Amino acid sequence: MSRVLVLVPLKPWGRAKSRLGSRYDAASRARIAEALARRVLASLERAFPDADRAIVGEGSLTEFARETNARLIPEPEGASLGEKLDATLESQLWDVAFVVMGDLPDVDPDDLRTLAAVDGDVVLAEGVDGVGTNAIRLAHPRGIRLAFAEPSSCDVHESRAREAGLSVARLRLASLARDLDRPSDLAPGEEPI
Repeated sequence: MSRVLVLVPLKPWGRAKSRLGSRYDAASRARIAEALARRVLASLERAFPDADRAIVGEGSLTEFARETNARLIPEPEGASLGEKLDATLESQLWDVAFVVMGDLPDVDPDDLRTLAAVDGDVVLAEGVDGVGTNAIRLAHPRGIRLAFAEPSSCDVHESRAREAGLSVARLRLASLARDLDRPSDLAPGEEPI
């Protein structure tokens, strides 16, 4: 049986969603970040009930991890999100790994299962802009360095996979395409929670 690892990187609620600051105060942003993360982790549990689900973050998220049937992996030192996730992946045992962003308001277990089912050593779920990466599946433990939060991360992930001789699939899955970073990510009149 394959060892499946699912990582969700999260910031402490008090530091999350700062780019929503023009529309929401700090307490509201914290509630939004927690609600989005809770939704993502619940969808991951429904999609992958037997997977090792883990939050990559600071110790303040320990209780939240317990509440969402995940474990907390302390965030490693690193200058970028990609470096932190690379270090985390290197420290864990896995055959297949997923990294899913914790701010996907529309996340659906069916799209997560599609991400799992598509052939490829590296399967990317691109953001609505076509350049960001909102989720990735790695079926090759010595695959690629991750580029989350870098400009054009989906293109960078695809390029790194091809350079490593790995097969790549790039998907636009409706429920994984939209993340919530800025007020403009919300439809007119939409509230995130």
